Amino acid sequence: MEWMVTTVQFRAITLMDISEASYLTAENAWRYRAIMRTFYLESQKANIRLNKTQLLTLLRSDPHFADYSADQLEQDLHALCAWRNLVPIQDPHRPTSIAEYKNKQFSYSMSQTATEIERMTISLENLDLRTAVLSSQLFERILDTIDRLSLLTSQQNAQVNQYWDLLQQDFRQLTNRYQDYLRDFYSSHAEHILQTTEFLPYKDKVVRYLQEFVLELQRHAEKIRRILISLPEEQISSMLHQVYESQLKEGEGRLIQRADNYPEQLQDQIYGFWNSFYLWFVPGENGQSDSQHVLELANEIIQRILMNAELILQAHSGGANRKSEYKKFLELFSDCPTLADAHRLSGMVFGAQRALHLTGIHPEELYETDSCYDGQPNLYTLRNRRRPGRPPREKSFFQDKSLQKAAQRQAYLQKQEALRIQLQRLIQQGRLDVASLDEVVTPEIRQSILSWVVKANANSSKRARTEYGQSYRLTCLPGKTCVLHCTDGDLTMPAYCLIFEEVPPHG
Repeated sequence: MEWMVTTVQFRAITLMDISEASYLTAENAWRYRAIMRTFYLESQKANIRLNKTQLLTLLRSDPHFADYSADQLEQDLHALCAWRNLVPIQDPHRPTSIAEYKNKQFSYSMSQTATEIERMTISLENLDLRTAVLSSQLFERILDTIDRLSLLTSQQNAQVNQYWDLLQQDFRQLTNRYQDYLRDFYSSHAEHILQTTEFLPYKDKVVRYLQEFVLELQRHAEKIRRILISLPEEQISSMLHQVYESQLKEGEGRLIQRADNYPEQLQDQIYGFWNSFYLWFVPGENGQSDSQHVLELANEIIQRILMNAELILQAHSGGANRKSEYKKFLELFSDCPTLADAHRLSGMVFGAQRALHLTGIHPEELYETDSCYDGQPNLYTLRNRRRPGRPPREKSFFQDKSLQKAAQRQAYLQKQEALRIQLQRLIQQGRLDVASLDEVVTPEIRQSILSWVVKANANSSKRARTEYGQSYRLTCLPGKTCVLHCTDGDLTMPAYCLIFEEVPPHG
């Protein structure tokens, strides 16, 4: 479809470094982070601007900044302004004293990028407290939203944009949740939990939870896929164009100056999201959608949980059975009258403790005596494996095998001549009709006839030449078959007929 994005191209802004994130890893990162967190918390209270005096008072309320001076704050603010985290604004109030002129000449506010970075740091701090869940309600909301979008007309721009925002929010929440859940499940901590007996009481709950998610995914994903497939391309293009026009109009009303290529960026974002959303439910070129892949992973998790639980139960029950066996062995050992009897019992229960490998003893020699210790020793000559220590090899010359080769060649030629005579005998009046052959042929003759058929079928003219120089033409009645009787079995094949242009002398 024309609206799909098939390639990934990085923009120049994507490959640039983000200087606003420098304060997270700088030398005095703890001071910079405290300043930015203070600005962020105050902005949540609608205190968008702070001057140096207000900021210093807020920082000194923490014990870590009890000795924090105004000069240090001046340096830190200068660095944050250089990284574009803070935007200095000239204070419009007229100072009434020299001290006020020095401390209140500027007020500061956070940039938009710095605000997003600070939100990210808060999310990272609470990462361990977040719960990765697989909610089926998101499928219902996405199904309802995409159904409403498909019924809207071109005049309802406001509602299209509203449903588009709901679709983006729910779909991103869905993808983030299942990605977090899969990442947590395949982590080393989850691997350790699955192998412990403490997991067994929670196994049924986890499996039931995953099975419910799988059922909801199967039901709602199929409905969404049908709706997306039924949407005409013209309606999808019109809907995406409505969203683009609506968001472009809203973006023009903001005070932030946009880049020159902002319309192209907005269009790429809208069409790229729709492409990802569409391929999540509808199979692409590889024949599998992302929802089907998630479904396979969920089933794999269920099988893995059940397999681990079964292994744990087997190990637990196996240990219990071995415990009773060990008790029985202890009783047997305690009843042994002598140490030799205990050694024999140990060999039967635990196997031989010391293995003696005997080589070079023939069976007839072994059974001649009562014990293997009474047998005669075998002597072996050890050779030095180092190259300088090896004995020199005797020099040998190439043997003349021309007579053997000549004899082999003569035998081969005689065999081929006998085969040629047999084949020529089968050609009657310039024709070799397979259906009319009554005698039983050898596998060599069958192979030669089939090779002639293959050569003729390889050409459009159905003509070929044998290895003996004879030209022939292949004919066959459509639908007619025959049986070629061979010494190693019967072959059912089409009724081919080979017509030779040069009739053999004896034909």
